[in-house]
Amino acid sequence: FKTEYHPKSGRATSIETFSTFGRKQDQQPPIVDEEPWQPFSCRADFEFAELAHNAALNKDHTDALLQLIWRIVDGQANITFKSHRDVSVAWDRAAGQMTPFEKHTITTRHKREDLAFHVYTRPLWDWALDLLQDPLLVPHFVWDAQRVYKHDGTRYERFYHEPWTADHWWNVQSSLPENAVPFAFILYADKTHLSSAGTVKAYPVFAHCGNLPVDIRNTDGLGGGRMVGWLPIVPDDSEEDGKLSYVNLKRVVWHEGFFKLLETIILYAKTGYAHLCYDGIVRWLYAFILLLSADYEEQCVMALIRGTNCHCPCPICLVPSDKLYNNASTYPIRTPEDAQACVELWNRDKTAGEEALKKRGLRPNVFWRLPNSNPHETISQDHLHMYHIGEWGKHLFGELKRHAAALGRGAEKKIDDQFATFTQWRNLNHFDRVTNITYSDGNKLRDISKQILYTTQNVLT
Repeated sequence: FKTEYHPKSGRATSIETFSTFGRKQDQQPPIVDEEPWQPFSCRADFEFAELAHNAALNKDHTDALLQLIWRIVDGQANITFKSHRDVSVAWDRAAGQMTPFEKHTITTRHKREDLAFHVYTRPLWDWALDLLQDPLLVPHFVWDAQRVYKHDGTRYERFYHEPWTADHWWNVQSSLPENAVPFAFILYADKTHLSSAGTVKAYPVFAHCGNLPVDIRNTDGLGGGRMVGWLPIVPDDSEEDGKLSYVNLKRVVWHEGFFKLLETIILYAKTGYAHLCYDGIVRWLYAFILLLSADYEEQCVMALIRGTNCHCPCPICLVPSDKLYNNASTYPIRTPEDAQACVELWNRDKTAGEEALKKRGLRPNVFWRLPNSNPHETISQDHLHMYHIGEWGKHLFGELKRHAAALGRGAEKKIDDQFATFTQWRNLNHFDRVTNITYSDGNKLRDISKQILYTTQNVLT
């Protein structure tokens, strides 16, 4: 293996054998927290507080449960809680260790009326500093771009396995001053329902740190993804839905709300932030957005294009809507510079500018404020929603079940029986039947798609 480091890193190219690659002598040990219950006094206190929180116990229930526990296990467990106040104090002490949420109010005008919406955000840069100051995480941060190669017996073949091994990270670091390194944010946003009836909606935003390895950043534990925002939702209005002014209102509210989330990193994306890291090295950190993960609806909002009804419905390139079927042609990639030129034209000449914006299906965008965060480059497909729930769950799976139903109940029963007898594997959901059940869980739909070929081939052919 050959690893070529970015020129600004000051590190020499290294050659390693297959047996030593990835097993450097100076490799940091895995995260082992000897006292993971901190800042609670002990593990038993933490487990009780977690139980009380998950069960939503009130003061009386909590006191009664504590009295019962003390009668049964008096002296057998090191638990220090004696009252609900003790639990509350411990919760407050734990919450004080992390960046709290802040409430913002944004106001926008619609039909000569000022409308107020509330946004709740955990300041992104403060959240980043929480990670940077954690002694268990800091040895695992990766700062410099790398190009990693594997020798195939004839030549070195480049491969990609982490964000810092890709070209985008390399290009970002090349654009920074000397002694500066990228600090990457991965953001995921998706509007969801909080009630089974679908009447209560929420718009959470989750953040991951791209400088941490995938086995850390993609977990729900230390260093994993965290909810950092709660965006406002413009309520549905049967009289207004579909009208251009109301669509524009929703877009404006979304981007004004997202601006509150990005506000703390916009400055450091331009000037950098000098931070004394745990290894004693002062690094000049430049914030940028590495990935925006979303389904198509959110991608249109992030890229601020006009969606499926515009001339160019792709959030990444300028393929015309009547050429989407043509896979043999390529089209120009969208750029913020091109879009901003259209907006400037609109400021000078409303008619000509509106025509240019419509031609590209554009609106002004909050992500233009961050260097190295071109939304058309950072938008990433969300496999769960786009493929497992979308293309497969809402389309192909339904079509397959319709074909099975057309063959009769015997065909459906045979498919269900073959699912029920399918070999069970670790981390693979097992199903007793699938033809008469509607699934909304993307992970279950993904596992059905993995088994469907083997369980239906002798029925449908």
